[in-house]
Amino acid sequence: MNRFFQFAFLLVFLSCNSTQSQEAKEINLVTAEQAHPVGVAKADYSKAVDSSMSDTGSSYLEETATYYIVIADTSGSYKELREEMLSMHGSFKIPIDTMGRSYNESKNLIALPEDDEDEVFAGDYCPRRFPSTALSLEYLGLYQEKAAEKTMALVAGIYENKSSADSAVSVFRQIEQKAFVVRTDMYIGCIH
Repeated sequence: MNRFFQFAFLLVFLSCNSTQSQEAKEINLVTAEQAHPVGVAKADYSKAVDSSMSDTGSSYLEETATYYIVIADTSGSYKELREEMLSMHGSFKIPIDTMGRSYNESKNLIALPEDDEDEVFAGDYCPRRFPSTALSLEYLGLYQEKAAEKTMALVAGIYENKSSADSAVSVFRQIEQKAFVVRTDMYIGCIH
């Protein structure tokens, strides 16, 4: 339960919106909107609420959805995962959604640019939280509680149902045998 509140606290400090970075523009990557996002209907989110929880956290739970995250690979090296992501993009035309983030070496952090238009979250990590079939680099700890701190993940899709995620991971295992699916309860409310 402590990890649940840590995750919730982290998300409060993250942005609802971000822009695409110059790095992403230079390699002509697509945004999540162009990446054929998996259908997300707000009415469906209420089904993910755990009715066994007390009223004290009910507004948080009402803005939580169960998602299945397809992880193609993990590493402590941003450069290694980024190269793998670009290779997958080039070979299979899988879209990439950087959300404007890149690796900030001085902070040892996947982050929005320091001069991002969102002054509150500029220079900080903003996770990918909504269904889409795009590739991105994220922190595994946001999706998997037992992950080591700062372990990065090459996310190959966020799905609303297990069968879609299982189908996707079976395809990704042909490319990357380490691919796996993580079930997570994701906060989907506004965090700005």
